[in-house]
Parts: sequence; structure tokens; C-alpha cells
Amino acid sequence: MGPERRRALDLVADRWTMWILLAIHETTGARFTDLAGEPGLSRRVLTERLRALVDAGLVETRQYQARPPRNRYLLSARGLQVRRLALAALHVAAGGLLTDDPLAGAVPRGAGAPTASPDADAHPADALLAGDLDAAARIHADTVAPLARYDAQYRTSLLDTLETWFACDASVSVAAARLYAHRHTVRYRLDRVRELTGLDVTATADREQLALGLRARRVLAAAGRLDPD
Repeated sequence: MGPERRRALDLVADRWTMWILLAIHETTGARFTDLAGEPGLSRRVLTERLRALVDAGLVETRQYQARPPRNRYLLSARGLQVRRLALAALHVAAGGLLTDDPLAGAVPRGAGAPTASPDADAHPADALLAGDLDAAARIHADTVAPLARYDAQYRTSLLDTLETWFACDASVSVAAARLYAHRHTVRYRLDRVRELTGLDVTATADREQLALGLRARRVLAAAGRLDPD
């Protein structure tokens, strides 16, 4: 094993490194003070681990204050992959079984990339939306577009969580298992969906609007009409 692989293994095998990656993602971008309150984690160790994660390209910084300079920490695409592996390991250690590849779909979808072809999930609404792309664009803007913008800005996965939740028949526990996330995390993300869209997944009418918005997004993407988020 070469020195670069040894360094990588030392980094990802560290308890606090994994905790920091999970904590940064759960807070959708964490400040140093957000992380420093964890019992047992000294500020020196936190500083060292954050510097190592940034150097390794797993974590990125985004300044939110100039004087004195203060940064938020966000996971990069590579950091999201490592986080997903960490969740898979926790799932197995807790007695669960892996039902799919923990790296499948780990990298966030690019802006404007289709989430699925309309034919992959045929529904009468798809044909109607495809026949009136202007209406599809309005539906998308009024429903899930704020989630896409938020995901693009903060490297979160609200859209993916919402789609997975629908695919799991609105079961939080099943969606959590498929996403390798805790049930509380899925509930938190669904709460963020409500805050960002004004649509509550527990209300039937709102739930139908969100589902239609996801279909509109897929139709727009297939038609090349999805604006960059």
C-alpha cells in the first residue's frame, strides 16, 4: 500500500473525521462553533481534522463573515461519497444489511440533469405536462424549484430525499434505510421541504402538488427546458 493510500485510510478510519463529515452534512453547512460543542472533541483535534478534510478535498469552506474571517464547512462531492460509506458502515454495524451499492447516486445530480426519464415512471400527468411545457415550468417553479436551488447552493439532498420518500410509499423508515440516513434526518429534511416550499408532506393536497412538481421537473429535464438552479 502506497503512502497516499495509507494517509487516506488513516483519515477516513478516524472516529472524529467520520463524525465531522456526518455533522457537517446534517447541519447543511456547519460553523466551527457548531462542531466544537461535541463532548470529547477538543478544539485542537477539531481544527486538525477540519484542515485535513479540506486538504483532502472532502470538505470545502465558504466565508460568511469577513472581519474577523469566519467560514462555514460544506461537503464536496467526494465528501458526500465518504459520508455515504460511513452511514452504510453504521447501518451494518447496527445489525442491518446493505440492499444496494452505498455509492450509487452518492454524487449530487448536476444542475439541470434529469432525475429520470418520463417513460421510466409512466403516469397520465407526464403526457399532459409534456404537451404544455410552459405549464410544467410554472408548476415546477411553484413547487420543487426552491428545493433544487437550495440543494445546489448548500450541497444538500432535499430533492433526492423527497423523491425517495415518495418511492417508498411515504414511509420515513423505509426511505431512511434506502438513503442510509437516520429517520430523524429524513424527517428534518421533509420539514425543510415544508419551510422552503410552503407545502406540507403530511397534507394530502400539498403532497399531490409536490408529486406533480417532481413530475414536471423530470419532463422539463427530458425536454431540455430545465433552467440551471
